[in-house]
Amino acid sequence: MPSSGVALGRETVWFVTGCSSGLGKALAQTIYDAGHRLVATARDVDSLSYLSDDTNVLKFALDVISQGSIIAAINSAIQTWNRIDVFINNAGYSLTGDTEAISESDARLQLETNFWGPVRITKEALRIFREVNPKGQGGTVLQISSMGGWWTAPGHSYYHASKFALEGFTESVAQEVNPDWNIKLMIVAPGGDPYEFRWA
Repeated sequence: MPSSGVALGRETVWFVTGCSSGLGKALAQTIYDAGHRLVATARDVDSLSYLSDDTNVLKFALDVISQGSIIAAINSAIQTWNRIDVFINNAGYSLTGDTEAISESDARLQLETNFWGPVRITKEALRIFREVNPKGQGGTVLQISSMGGWWTAPGHSYYHASKFALEGFTESVAQEVNPDWNIKLMIVAPGGDPYEFRWA
C-alpha cells in the first residue's frame, strides 16, 4: 500500500465526519484510543458524548450539506492545532426504494449528503494541505464509499449514483494534484470482511 505521506504519530490531527454511529463512531473511538488528536463531527453534537472531553478531542456539530458548518469546524481545528493531517469523509446514508417512487427532493438530498458533502470537504482539505500544513507535509483524504460504488442492486439507484460519483471524482482529483504537494486520496469500500481499501 502506498505511503500516505503523513507520519501517523500521537500528534496526527484527524478530521472525521459522521461520528455519531456505525463506522464513523468506530473510527473516532479508535483514533481517540490511540491517543491521536481528533476532530469528531456529527449533525447532533450530543451524539458524540461517548468521547471524553479532553485536550485531544474537539467535537463539532457539522452538516455536510452546509458549507458554513464545514468552514467553522475546520477553522476551529486549525486555530487549535495549526494543521489537519487526515480528513475522513464518512457521513452518509442509503436511500432505498423504487426509483420512480422516490421524490426528486429526496434523491437530491441523497446526492447532497453522499457526494456533494465530501466534495466540499475535499476541496477544503486540498487548500489546508497546500496552504496551512507545513510545506511539503501534505495530507490524506479518505473517502468512505462502499461496494455500492462499483456494484449495483435494485432499490438503491440514487445511493449507487452517489457512490459512483464520489469514486469517479476522487480518482480524477488524485490525478490532478501536484506530486510535490504530497497529497493522497484514498477510497475505502466497506462491504464485507475484511473491508476493501483502494487507493485513487
